[in-house]
Amino acid sequence: MLVRCTDWKQFSTAPISTFGICILVDPSQSRAYGASMGRQLSDADLVGVFVLSDGLNVNGSELVRGLLSELGSAVTVSGGLAGDGARFAQTRVGADALPQPLIIAAIGFYGNELTRALQP
Repeated sequence: MLVRCTDWKQFSTAPISTFGICILVDPSQSRAYGASMGRQLSDADLVGVFVLSDGLNVNGSELVRGLLSELGSAVTVSGGLAGDGARFAQTRVGADALPQPLIIAAIGFYGNELTRALQP
């Protein structure tokens, strides 16, 4: 089961969207979580996505594969996995809320103004 919250913000002149997913049980569903996020963020004006994820309960490679399966290669995707040093006990990520364990958070960046800035 996925839990999501979407909240539109304004970043300079470009709209952004924050999106969070709670990972309730199964890390083997990382690709499905990524695909779900990709569908929610997908839009003709989407130019970039920044993702932060729980680093202990998510397969980062599969998460990105899921995102890209919905967004395609024209959207720049960046981000990382949260860590807690060598403890491997619990990581926390927040999306417009206090950081919590078992969260994947993404910010979608939209608009032509950002296209030039995100080009390599």
